[in-house]
Amino acid sequence: KTAYALVRMAAASDKAKLLAFKKPDDGAWTSLPNIPSLGYGLLPKEAPASGASSLVIDGNDRLHVLYHHNEVRFGSTPRYHVLASSAWSYRKTIDNNAPDGWCGFSPRLAVFGPRKYALYFFNRTNQDTPTPTAELRLSTWVSEDDQPTHEVIDQQIPSTSTYAPRYAAAMAIDKFGLIHLAIVRPSPNEQRGFLEYRRQQRVDGGGTRWVSDLVDDDVLSAQSGASVDILVDENARPHIAYVSGKDLRLRYATRYDR
Repeated sequence: KTAYALVRMAAASDKAKLLAFKKPDDGAWTSLPNIPSLGYGLLPKEAPASGASSLVIDGNDRLHVLYHHNEVRFGSTPRYHVLASSAWSYRKTIDNNAPDGWCGFSPRLAVFGPRKYALYFFNRTNQDTPTPTAELRLSTWVSEDDQPTHEVIDQQIPSTSTYAPRYAAAMAIDKFGLIHLAIVRPSPNEQRGFLEYRRQQRVDGGGTRWVSDLVDDDVLSAQSGASVDILVDENARPHIAYVSGKDLRLRYATRYDR
């Protein structure tokens, strides 16, 4: 087996860059090709958590990456590449092509066959001023030339501090192609918040609907946020790991009826 990692490295002045590495079981870490057009373009002091990334390996052992990209002030985007042979594909901007705020916070990527899914938060410029809010968006596409389609999963998410958001999300996809989400959603004052498990369910006619469960009703505190991750096993059973901001303890949740 081979391990992969993306690392945000400090660069010149206030800039940063994203580097990719791999390590086989019996070997050392080595560099992967540079991600094209990125260079030293990240401005981590401008966009919240810019450089945060999500890596996925598909059934053909191809490496896919989604990351929160910014190289201009007052705007960011979720950006995608796939490593084919010895080179990364040309950059693909998933959303916010004409910069209108921070788009791409807490990026997560999933691949099912040829289809890709990107999950991220979007905090538009002056949205709902004087009380800013954010959206949680799910985008999908197949080929590199496709225009992604976007679905708003949640909106009116409190976001009073655009540089230190309290929301977070994780995504996984099961063997049936159904999407599973774990979402940290803050309360209006952002001093409290809950963890939600949301999943797709098949309906008559071949479509899907979202169903939701409350995992933990209090995962934030005035001092600390929460982090979360999710995976699904071969039986489509979810496994959620999260660090609660209430006590900074690592917790685990699942559903035994899956």
